[in-house]
Amino acid sequence: MKKDRIKKEKNSPKVVEKGTAPFLNKGFISWFKYWCHDFFLASKNLKQQSPGAHLVIFFASSFCIIISLFMIKHLFIPILPVEELEQTHGRLEKIYTPKRRGGSLFIVQTEKGTRVFSFGRIMPKESAKFEKAVGKNVQIWSQYTPLTQIIYPDYLRQLGYKKKLIVDYSSNYKWRSSVRRFELWAIPILIFIGVYMSIRMWINYR
Repeated sequence: MKKDRIKKEKNSPKVVEKGTAPFLNKGFISWFKYWCHDFFLASKNLKQQSPGAHLVIFFASSFCIIISLFMIKHLFIPILPVEELEQTHGRLEKIYTPKRRGGSLFIVQTEKGTRVFSFGRIMPKESAKFEKAVGKNVQIWSQYTPLTQIIYPDYLRQLGYKKKLIVDYSSNYKWRSSVRRFELWAIPILIFIGVYMSIRMWINYR
């Protein structure tokens, strides 16, 4: 019986393992490790020869890439006219500003329950007009932002109290529209500058 099993195993067709995708094979990983090592070696050589130039390139490249990523994030947030914003009526219970947060949170009690809206930093000279609305019935125009919804609630775009606007969205809408046009051509330029400086450093000091 054992001999028959051994013969069957010998005669059975061999299973051929499928190769991994080109970008996951060992050749690519080895190449990527070599490239990273070569890049950091070039950075080290520049730092030894000219520490000042190394810092300038490092901070300039990082600044360009970070700012471009920040702008790219903004491109995913649509600029809606005031007519398309969600309207909420309720009592403004509290304006809360966490210690480790750049903006404030507006806590509103509505007929359906408590809702929280995020808002930017309130300047000291503007705090008085917001405090007047606390404890009063207000109208809020807000925007749902899926990209930041995990961290921040719906963003407060406009705030009305006693038929007057404490926060006027019209000026913000015009400003965001002009910034959007600037971002569309500034993003590729910043990415190019950040990547180009790093590549030139790598080529010259590798």
